[in-house]
Amino acid sequence: MFAQKGVELIQELERAKDFLPPFNEDGVRQVLEEMRALFEENQRDASSAVAGESEYITSVHIRHCALERNKRCLMAYLYNRLERIKEHRWHFGSVLPADIKANICEPEAQFFMKYNKSLAAYMKSIG
Repeated sequence: MFAQKGVELIQELERAKDFLPPFNEDGVRQVLEEMRALFEENQRDASSAVAGESEYITSVHIRHCALERNKRCLMAYLYNRLERIKEHRWHFGSVLPADIKANICEPEAQFFMKYNKSLAAYMKSIG
């Protein structure tokens, strides 16, 4: 089924409301591979549709909708992880516990450090 892996990412995050689960790099990679395959199929069929073969238009539209859904799922997954990281910053302070650090990927760790610096600069500026 189209976009099933993206939905699974969201469900995984939803099941873990009380903690931040490990970053699912494999799941994200699978969603991106599915998107790449759908895009390539759409390019091929769109070329045929432009050439006058109208039977491809429906399949192009369905795959495009699946691409959009996958994109929304990935964005929601990443956004919600970053929101949880921000919540952890407010809850635990500028140093994350080891169990949370183990569950974040390198870009998320960099985001945490930048968010921490921005927050410290803001707090310093207001006194």
